Amino acid sequence: MGGPLQGVRVFDMSHAGVGPWGTMILAAMGANVIKIDPPGGDRIRNMRPRYNDLSAVYMHCNLGKKGIYLDLKSDEGKKVARGLLKDADLYAENMKWGAVQRLGLGYDDVSKLNPRIVYSNFPGWGSAGPLKDRGSADVTAQAFSGAVSTTGTRDGAGEFIRWYALHDFNASSFVTTTLLLGLLHRERAGHAPRLESAQVASSVAVQTSRIAEFLATGENVPRMGSATTATVPHRAFLCQDKRWLAVGVITDTQWRGLCKAINAPELLEDSRFATNPGRVKHRDELEDRLQAIFATNPARWWTIQLHKQKVPVSLFYDYETIPDLPQVKANRYIVNLTYPGAGTLPFGNIPFQYSKTPVTLRPGPWPGQDTERVLKEGWGPDDRVPAKG
Repeated sequence: MGGPLQGVRVFDMSHAGVGPWGTMILAAMGANVIKIDPPGGDRIRNMRPRYNDLSAVYMHCNLGKKGIYLDLKSDEGKKVARGLLKDADLYAENMKWGAVQRLGLGYDDVSKLNPRIVYSNFPGWGSAGPLKDRGSADVTAQAFSGAVSTTGTRDGAGEFIRWYALHDFNASSFVTTTLLLGLLHRERAGHAPRLESAQVASSVAVQTSRIAEFLATGENVPRMGSATTATVPHRAFLCQDKRWLAVGVITDTQWRGLCKAINAPELLEDSRFATNPGRVKHRDELEDRLQAIFATNPARWWTIQLHKQKVPVSLFYDYETIPDLPQVKANRYIVNLTYPGAGTLPFGNIPFQYSKTPVTLRPGPWPGQDTERVLKEGWGPDDRVPAKG
């Protein structure tokens, strides 16, 4: 049985991470996605790490798609593109604003070819303003959105998130949502909309709660290491075995459970700590006292005690450990896909599922591998092999 988007055709002219990750989710939902690469290839295909000289990021961003090379600056390339667009349901691109118009593939051109196509632009900066003609990247979005200003140690300098794609893939989630809502609108309203979602805008959107803190206080949100400004205790503590433990107390009920778990009746009886506002006010003293307690036993021992009292807690794991965790295996957070010549490789699974129309990751293309087939058959059948587990 196919996925919930079986029969939907996606003309994917997006590149790098933001657009391709979003359309990859559509492919996992059963859509027939053709990834258009320019003759020189998508720039992320050379990023490290690589398998058989192909970037792991490129592979993950394009799972389940067909891949073709197409020179959209040539008359022949434009002819092929128009032929595919006539029968497409979704059009996705994330070039600098105005680039597709110069190629003759802007909204006015494509909607004349196919009035039912849902046309979607995902530029870095949007369609207006002084920066609209610039490109964007994950680090740019982090810096511009204010995320860097709130990340780092107390009294230290701002820090970028070391994993370079978090903001890219946050934007990709908006890409997927936008495209799905475009399809829904077409089915309900009877006409296809034009859609837009800017990468940097999604990074600003995800900062909403931090921006609200500034608007409420008039002061910039401070950097606090692993702690948060709103609740206490909500940070990492170093335990006896030199392992860190993440503790996240949100409610006063959880605070009382924490005090029981660590056998600290003196903290439970201290009226200053009875409510979260009091704990925030006396943060430094309370966290110092908690750190001294957590340093008396190993992290796993504390995990057991906190679990008994239903206090949110987690050990810190690395990528060597995560695949073997029972929770990860039971819910198939990771699946293995076999690529000819590269072997069996692990990929993070799609986190949602449908009971009757499965969402399934499938191997993606080597760059351009389907060019001859698509030029001959057009959209053709979508017959890629799903993941085995």
